[in-house]
Amino acid sequence: MRRVATIATTFGVALGIVTWLVATSWGEAAVAKGRELYPHRAIIEVIDKAARRRPAVVWIGDSTLMDLTSQGYPWILHDKHLAPLGAWSANLYAKGFDVFGYFTVMERVLDLGPQVVVLIAHLRLFAPAGGTRGFSDLAALLPAGELPRALTLPIAVRGLTAPRLLLVRLLATPWGERTFLMAEGARSNFQEAGFWSILGPTTVRGTRPRILFDIANAYTAPVTPGHPLLPFLGEAVRMATARGVRTLVVVTPIPWEWLNTRHRYDPAAVERSVGVLRRAVESNGGTLLDLHQALTTAELPDVGGHFNPAGREKMAALVWPAIARLLGVARTE
Repeated sequence: MRRVATIATTFGVALGIVTWLVATSWGEAAVAKGRELYPHRAIIEVIDKAARRRPAVVWIGDSTLMDLTSQGYPWILHDKHLAPLGAWSANLYAKGFDVFGYFTVMERVLDLGPQVVVLIAHLRLFAPAGGTRGFSDLAALLPAGELPRALTLPIAVRGLTAPRLLLVRLLATPWGERTFLMAEGARSNFQEAGFWSILGPTTVRGTRPRILFDIANAYTAPVTPGHPLLPFLGEAVRMATARGVRTLVVVTPIPWEWLNTRHRYDPAAVERSVGVLRRAVESNGGTLLDLHQALTTAELPDVGGHFNPAGREKMAALVWPAIARLLGVARTE
């Protein structure tokens, strides 16, 4: 028994020393690397800044809200329509941000006191795995009162279990967030260390044809009533409705002409997917605006669904009437 205690004590002391060395010698570099791995956590800072003023409209979505070359169409709507009314909007976006992420941040967004929340439904981003990180770390933002309901949802699709859902709440504290980012960054830095090159190539890059094939598959994958991400969209809308906040879900344009050239575009199949989304949104009191076929290749410069200046202007014109109706203000051209 004494031997076991000695081994355990020695291991604990050694682990403590290693942790201390990592924290003091490489801690800042590791934290910086961790922030690179989890860039979507910048959304938390945007929410905190937005709390200083009460936004009339809050946008939540992927990188199509920002665009690749300049500010996205939410800013056009702000400057052209909201600012003259003495109102303003907050724009929460991250690359690949999806409906699971929307669900995790919704309560924090509603605490800002918006009149309208706009959610972007990007058909390409209904992959159950949810990209490289899956946004499961943002589950720390769920209030305690929502945890029992969260456990009834398919959280396992993002690697969460009941114990992990409780453990991830530590990330809501400054200490917990820093420790998490440092651990993730240190692990990544170790895995990417130069000495591994002696064993051969450390990365495997996909070919462009394969990447385009995967993108086309993501766009055309059906969204069915049993889709594991669908409940999170419904819950996000329900949470807003329960607090008297009107919700608009915008099905963002997809490169349907490009898909058509690859013989991958089935209008009827996409309509069925949009119909499933519509039922999930409207049954929870929200409004769905379907713009999946609203733009052409001339307005979509890439297959990711981002917009050029003409596309941004057209999106602003298409989305504003729905927002104005929810705000209860007269439409302005």
